[in-house]
Amino acid sequence: MQPNLTAAADGTVSVAFYDRRLACPAAGTKEAAAAGLALDTGLQNAGYTGPVPPFGAANYCVNTSIQLYTSNLNPIGHNIPYQSKHVGPAAELAQAVRHRECRGLHR
Repeated sequence: MQPNLTAAADGTVSVAFYDRRLACPAAGTKEAAAAGLALDTGLQNAGYTGPVPPFGAANYCVNTSIQLYTSNLNPIGHNIPYQSKHVGPAAELAQAVRHRECRGLHR
């Protein structure tokens, strides 16, 4: 897990978690199509040496969630999954552009 901490001017704190523990979805599944894995040609991540597209790859796709806190660090609601599916790096960029108010890119 890779946590990312952000604080707003009013003291609200958000902790976003980027989790790579689960393998990417398998080829031919709805999950793989929704994650945009077919768009990942390997050019986005020169350090990646696995299969391209990365169907079933370990430590590649990212699941994200966010937890918000008040200025005195009381939780606001529950930990919220940011998306209901895995996201590959190429789709991550497109999704971040669509949802830029909720998430920053982390590489």
